[in-house]
Amino acid sequence: MGILGTTNAIIRHDLWHKHHFNKEFVHGGEDGEWARHFFNQGFVVIHDPKFTVYHSHKLHFLDLIKQFLKWRKMSEPREPFK
Repeated sequence: MGILGTTNAIIRHDLWHKHHFNKEFVHGGEDGEWARHFFNQGFVVIHDPKFTVYHSHKLHFLDLIKQFLKWRKMSEPREPFK
């Protein structure tokens, strides 16, 4: 599936009420879990290149690598912060 970010995403209202973001993903990755849930039911993502957003954390190269490695760990729920 890859990384799915919901920055500037449009989610169908009826689907949102059937399956909200999983709050067990307290460290991130809830949007990927949400997408996986509906991809497994045969839904698809429509990408419109005219529908764009610029989203930046102004990270340097090493920070981008660290962020990517963190994203790779977001495939399963984790324990909440205590």
